[in-house]
Amino acid sequence: MIPTKIKILGHEYHIIFDNDYIEKSGGNTGQCNNYRNEIHICSKLPESSQHEILIHEIIEALDYRLELNLEHHKICALGESLNQVMLDNSMH
Repeated sequence: MIPTKIKILGHEYHIIFDNDYIEKSGGNTGQCNNYRNEIHICSKLPESSQHEILIHEIIEALDYRLELNLEHHKICALGESLNQVMLDNSMH
């Protein structure tokens, strides 16, 4: 189960599930808004995809707040990899 809020580096982020997010966002399945401390996730997707998107968006928030300047393909690779580690170890 995905929580409705999480803390990232001391900042509380609200997780918003939206059934029509892909259509509203022009094809995105998720997004991190660091100005509003929100993570949007398309709720139409399978739960496994929602978990991966959450991890991806957490990495996006870390990248922003820590000024890491990660390339997007590296954020994608980290998101998929961390999601698999969590699955393999029954962490979600």
